[in-house]
Amino acid sequence: MIDFYNAFISYKHAPLDSKVAEYVQKNLERFVVPEKIAKKTGRKRIERIFRDKDELPITSDLTDTISNALEKSEYLIVICSPNTKKSIWVQREIEFFLKTHSKSNILTVLAEGEPGEVIPEILLTREKTFVDEDGNERTVNENVEPLSCDFRMPFKQARKEELPRLAAPLLGCSYDELMNRSRQYRMRRLGLLFGLISSVAIAFGAYFATSQIKIKDNLMEARRNRAMYLANESEKMFKDEQRVKAIFLALEALPKVSGDPLIPQVVRALTDATLSYRAPSGNDIESCWIYGMPNNIMSFKLSEGSSRVGVLDSSNMIRVWDAEDHDVLFSKTFDENVYGYFFVGEDDLVVLTVLEVVSYDLDSGDENWSYDAERPIKETSIGMAGNDLIFAVTNQIIKMDAENGDIIKSLDINTSLPSEDVVYYRYYPSPEGTRVAIETLYGFDSFCITIMDMETGEVINTPLMGDSYKDVGWSGEDRLLVSYVLTKESYNMSGGDISLIDNTDLTICCYDASDASEIWTSDSSYTDICIESGFLDLPETGTVLYYAGNIGIMYDINDGTKKNNYNLNDSIVHSSDRDDNGWPIFITEQGDFASPVPSYGDNALLFYEEFSDELARVVVGAGVYAMKEDSREIIYYDVGIYDDNYVYTEDIVVANHNKCYMDENVIAIINDNGVESISIDLVDPYENELIGTAVPEEDIYLSSTNILGTYDGTLYIACSDLNGISLLEVDIENATCKFEPFMDYDSYDACYYCSMNGDGIITCLSTKNNGDTMVTVYDLDEDSSESYDYPHETASPVGAPVLEGDLIFVFDENGSFIVDTKEDEIIFPDIPDGKEACTLSAYDPESGYFALSGTGYICLYNGEFELVEEIDVSYAPVLGIDFLTIDESEGSMLLAVLGTGYLQRYDGATGEFLGRTEITHDYADSKVTECEYDPEWNAVYITTDSVTDVFDVDYFYEIATIPRGIGHHAGTDRFYVLSLVDLSCQYLGYFEHYTLEEIEERAAEMLDGYEMAAEERSLYGI
Repeated sequence: MIDFYNAFISYKHAPLDSKVAEYVQKNLERFVVPEKIAKKTGRKRIERIFRDKDELPITSDLTDTISNALEKSEYLIVICSPNTKKSIWVQREIEFFLKTHSKSNILTVLAEGEPGEVIPEILLTREKTFVDEDGNERTVNENVEPLSCDFRMPFKQARKEELPRLAAPLLGCSYDELMNRSRQYRMRRLGLLFGLISSVAIAFGAYFATSQIKIKDNLMEARRNRAMYLANESEKMFKDEQRVKAIFLALEALPKVSGDPLIPQVVRALTDATLSYRAPSGNDIESCWIYGMPNNIMSFKLSEGSSRVGVLDSSNMIRVWDAEDHDVLFSKTFDENVYGYFFVGEDDLVVLTVLEVVSYDLDSGDENWSYDAERPIKETSIGMAGNDLIFAVTNQIIKMDAENGDIIKSLDINTSLPSEDVVYYRYYPSPEGTRVAIETLYGFDSFCITIMDMETGEVINTPLMGDSYKDVGWSGEDRLLVSYVLTKESYNMSGGDISLIDNTDLTICCYDASDASEIWTSDSSYTDICIESGFLDLPETGTVLYYAGNIGIMYDINDGTKKNNYNLNDSIVHSSDRDDNGWPIFITEQGDFASPVPSYGDNALLFYEEFSDELARVVVGAGVYAMKEDSREIIYYDVGIYDDNYVYTEDIVVANHNKCYMDENVIAIINDNGVESISIDLVDPYENELIGTAVPEEDIYLSSTNILGTYDGTLYIACSDLNGISLLEVDIENATCKFEPFMDYDSYDACYYCSMNGDGIITCLSTKNNGDTMVTVYDLDEDSSESYDYPHETASPVGAPVLEGDLIFVFDENGSFIVDTKEDEIIFPDIPDGKEACTLSAYDPESGYFALSGTGYICLYNGEFELVEEIDVSYAPVLGIDFLTIDESEGSMLLAVLGTGYLQRYDGATGEFLGRTEITHDYADSKVTECEYDPEWNAVYITTDSVTDVFDVDYFYEIATIPRGIGHHAGTDRFYVLSLVDLSCQYLGYFEHYTLEEIEERAAEMLDGYEMAAEERSLYGI
């Protein structure tokens, strides 16, 4: 048990009092006692201050803990405020303390209020004894004002000026003495401090210089991280089809002031978002604009000519844009709930609220006319038929001319149903407005459709339909279509990562609108969340489509026969026949665009992944307008969106991307002209013009050809058949061709698997008359060949042999080997056990090192054929390897393109891993056809079968991907690319190599003044 406290703090447990009490306790216990005071009083510190943190109930007595602490405390500190006199416990603690101590041992602290008003009365008086005139001793109470510590000032000031008043009696010295000694103590500390400052001044100068460098480095790193963040967010927006925002963020990530870092991620984000190097590829559907509202969007629609976009949000604001230049034409927030709004032509907008119909001129924003309804308009009754507006008030339908507001018809609804319990729900005017179908609830448990003739007012009813309808639609003016279920519908639901899915069966009915008789009935069902559903009239094919959930079914309009049954495997959010060809298109929740392919099958669909996912509503006009659930934005997509700087090569059609070849002087394309006929188009890459077309006289299959390369103005094509390979020589200048033998067929039966290097040396595998396989090298200049024995009894080649310097690399399943033509010997390189045969080689002429690779491994060898390093690439297929020297002082590096989508770098002398980055290619078995370093751009170009990738060398980061790229032409600094017209037809063309400034200019043009909303900018720290 503790037997001594320096002081006991008594206070009311109110916020201010507690705060002051806690502050006083903490700072007294931390009070620094001057050394001379400590020596004089023997007290080196204020050790213990008691402060009870718990509020006691009014009815209890002082606890043993508090009583003991009061007895053991030398001083009592009372925190005084207007709350103090309200506290019975402060009073009791003072009284208990005075049983063993005098009032001189009670110190007061002013927290709030004036002393005479907040100090307990027991402390405002003291007993005084004196002798009166008669000599008698008397005791009286006299008023006193105790000297208090004033904590009504800021705590920092009170700690400096007032806290010593409390500390002095606790330390057994006077306030003046304590302040003097403290002042002396501070002066000594200042002296020491000034001495210290003097001694480190020189060191601080050096430290300051170092700190400035660190600060600058930290600032650059912060700016680099900010640019990286914005670039990553831009890429996310681009992948989510919000391309305008992606461009905006990418531009914001660019350096703003001199010295700001430019990182390759920003260049890539800007290149992607602007679709730079994107050649035409069919539909080319891309997002082009974003229409934003202040609040969540409730609905949106297009004018009939698609030149206007109208949007209603949850605050009853309607905003209308010009669809071409995206200018806001009209914006108004309505006091009443908006029940409906419609475009009349392209220049007027009609808006309906509960008691009013108003027409606005979109050019001026002025009212054209208004109509005040005598009774409330039914929200579910509003529709348009041509330029006629149809809506209902209580038991009455009104047909109005939307151009001038004149009432055309006003008809009472007089149903023949024999019940007063009739409720009219939604109203559906026919396409021309001659009839209106009304969903009618009869007797609280059955539905029917009431059909009103808008000329005569005659009303008829369909038979009762059960207790749950779904959709109502029209086919022309005379046929009414209804979908319903006989029992309560199973509602499929989805929320977060959980979905509840059940099969929903529906009945589809077609009625004669003139007498409500049934023409036919059929069925439909779906097994996904139903987002949008309805009927689509398709007169060109004599059908009507009903779609709901994941299913769309086309019915013969005359007898209800199911003609086509489409399963989208996803919830349908839109279906329409925009081309009026009688075939629907579909757009699904996850952003797929699907269209029927009748030539392939009755129920066949062609899918394109075109739009953002999680779509809730889509409208199709001149483009596609889409929004997500609870969104404030509509994304606009258009077709034919690509990089319009693409330059076509006139009249060059490409049948097969793999039959294209490009070098410095020519682009060669082999096309199929028939079953056994080919032609070779020769293009001048400098002029981008056709040199000519060479057509062989012999029959040749396109699939049997392989372009080896060019030498001395001639293009060489290997043509294979059952008898081996023949060589087709194409004169580039004259566009003529002929077959030439390149083997001594007196000694050899045939050759297989050939390649050619840039010196006109063809390397192949050949078969002698006696059946032996040989490795043969044929020199085009000398018209001579040299052959080497094949070391395996049975040849099982897995690719063409490759000549590099004096070495021939031969790939065989029984064991790959190297022919050293200089030493005339066969070398079997050390391949790790259990590895598949190697299929690729790379050679570094500067060092004599070479590399071999197969699935999952790369082996590096020195010029003495010794294994330097085995590189494990985790069983990934290796698409290509090559040595590349960027800085001669650092030696070469070995690049490896993996089928898993990575470009890995290794030291060309040791095999040490240097780094890895992502690379884009179409297929896991693509082959690398080009690896070029461009010192002018400090870039590396890598082309696989159908993609050209551009890498920034400083970071070795992919800054551009060019789909269907043939490669980079160094002489013109162009990227030659194939454009895709349809699935079977491609054209040749090119892009100039963009500077960053040129891409920035393209981005600014695309934004066209767009600014991200301020609240969204703040999310990105912009």
